[in-house]
Amino acid sequence: MHRDNSIKKLFLLSILLSIFCINLVSLYFFPTPVEQDGAVLGSTSNVGVATDVYSVQLTFQIIPEGRAPNNYSTEVTVDIYDSATKAFEGSFTTITDNLGYATVNLDQEVPAIYLEDKPYDFVIKGISHLTIIEYSVVGFDKAGANQDFFQGINYLMVGDVNGDDEINSLDLTNFVSRLGVVFGDAEYDFRYDLDYDGDIDLDDISLFEVNIYEIGEGY
Repeated sequence: MHRDNSIKKLFLLSILLSIFCINLVSLYFFPTPVEQDGAVLGSTSNVGVATDVYSVQLTFQIIPEGRAPNNYSTEVTVDIYDSATKAFEGSFTTITDNLGYATVNLDQEVPAIYLEDKPYDFVIKGISHLTIIEYSVVGFDKAGANQDFFQGINYLMVGDVNGDDEINSLDLTNFVSRLGVVFGDAEYDFRYDLDYDGDIDLDDISLFEVNIYEIGEGY
């Protein structure tokens, strides 16, 4: 009887040892997913391949209204929201090139931004421009390659120099005192140089007047 009990104890001990070893191996080779900004990232080596969220390279084109071709470079801020829940996912600011293009690696932003394979709203705001909202689904393949966002060209309406997402008399207030000012003058303010040609003149006033009382899409 004593021998039987010893055998049973050894058997149970071997089972417990096996379970312990299996758990140890699982923790080492299959790390527990971690949380970041409310989304499961999973193992770092698998980001962009088969995890719940993805390291996204975002490519888009912005055309500011009133600019001459090859003079589209501008600073834009992009806020990202979950289309379904409207939860804020992150924000970044970048400067487009002269053709209006920009490429941003969201995981290199501070703080880093990771997105899931689902729809998002991208709220785009330029300096002196009204807000626009672009709807897009994160595109990727299982090798981690990302598709472009913001399909097509995105035009920004100009005239919101005070940044309240409306074009009205408040924006016009300081235009008159700046007429005739050129780049390099102490009074020059690029927010009023709507066509970005280096001076503040009647052409800029005309762009403003065309869009008076327009309101941005906001969020």
